[in-house]
Amino acid sequence: MGLVAEDEQTPASYPNGRGGRKVNDLPQPDTWKGADEMPLAVVTPTVAMPLDMPPKWRWEIEDLYDVWYGHLTSNQVRRAYYDGRNRLKDLGISTPPELLNLEVVVGWPNKAVMALATRSRFDGFTAGNDELQAMLDGINRRSRLHTKYRQTVEAESVYGCSFATVGMTEQGARIDMWDAEHATARWDDAKGHVAYGMTVEVGDGGWMALTLYDEEANVRAWTDGTGWSWEAQQHSMGRPLMAAFAYRPTQRKPFGQSRITRAVMSITDSAVRCALGGDISFQFAVAPQKVLLGADRDALAGKTKWEAYIGNILGVSYNGRDGVMPQFMQMSQASMQQYVDFMRSLAARF
Repeated sequence: MGLVAEDEQTPASYPNGRGGRKVNDLPQPDTWKGADEMPLAVVTPTVAMPLDMPPKWRWEIEDLYDVWYGHLTSNQVRRAYYDGRNRLKDLGISTPPELLNLEVVVGWPNKAVMALATRSRFDGFTAGNDELQAMLDGINRRSRLHTKYRQTVEAESVYGCSFATVGMTEQGARIDMWDAEHATARWDDAKGHVAYGMTVEVGDGGWMALTLYDEEANVRAWTDGTGWSWEAQQHSMGRPLMAAFAYRPTQRKPFGQSRITRAVMSITDSAVRCALGGDISFQFAVAPQKVLLGADRDALAGKTKWEAYIGNILGVSYNGRDGVMPQFMQMSQASMQQYVDFMRSLAARF
């Protein structure tokens, strides 16, 4: 954080694309960018940066965009499971087609995330002297880190990783948090930190903004759907102003792995089917079928099946044509126990 303070005290001006303007501060996002705040409505598989951008920055942005786009679908799927909006995967055996749209939610993926995320909290920074402590407290207030930290731990658990970036504002340095649907990076294993990373903002009408963080500068490129513009803010940190929060990183997956694993999603799919089947079966269990044999059909004339079922007193006349005395029977009630047992088995697996 001391190196951030150095940049905060002496922000530099650097040339930018499209006209050679000078800027002191790069535009930075003013809040956490979650899935609800940044709908990814219009995105393309590839992007091409303007040729007046230095080749190194252009190549890094295009490379990171490919990485981000390649993981976008799987990240959105995990977010859907976390929000309880995963689609029913029906087996096509026992569910009537007209009931397939019945909404059933199983909140186990949310529990998988929040059971751990709620235990991690940010208390603040501590420094060796009052001046540095005051500077860190200012960054904390501007960045709203107590709120953003809770959000980024949640995103880290949902996607496997989330990111923090450092940028300059008119008030000074500020830290912003990004989830994996709106940021990506390459890992430098030798140095043990992000090699270069990028954040993605998408708006309506083809608007998009990409911000590259590498060891030399923060480079922001944006478009309104017609052409790209860009600007850069160089720094002397010697490493990208971007850090990754990774849950259980491995050598194969340095950016961690989601707590909403394939096993959690598969068990949740089974639980949703079981819950839906239980809902349907319950309606039959509380209203077992009744049978009336040998009665005159006129006895039930003008009554719906439900009115005939719930009636306290049912009077029927003798059917003299067939010579059969009316007989009333009730079929055995459907059991819910198999659904209870299967759901308990799924809960144990989860």
